[in-house]
Amino acid sequence: MGSDSTQNRLIYLKMKRLLCISGFLIIVLISGHSQEKKSTFTFIRNDQGIELSQNGNPVFFYQEKPKSLDGKYICNNYLYPLYSLNGDTLTEEFPVDHPYHRGIF
Repeated sequence: MGSDSTQNRLIYLKMKRLLCISGFLIIVLISGHSQEKKSTFTFIRNDQGIELSQNGNPVFFYQEKPKSLDGKYICNNYLYPLYSLNGDTLTEEFPVDHPYHRGIF
């Protein structure tokens, strides 16, 4: 692999991440927009990624940094966990029968 293809791959991954984050922000801004009150959504960043909460209840976590299962199946830029309206976790990360799967990617 040449350095041009490696550089193109890095540019592609950065653009993909930027589009994902931009899409989340647009969705939150549209769904939380109101003339009378401020948005009920909150973003909290930590060293692994970004959590979105609504009225203090978690909605999803965007795993930005690479994560692995015992050094295998390294992945990043996916949603896990994604929560239902009643707080149940809807997604899995490294499930036993498909350890290479993770959340929503």
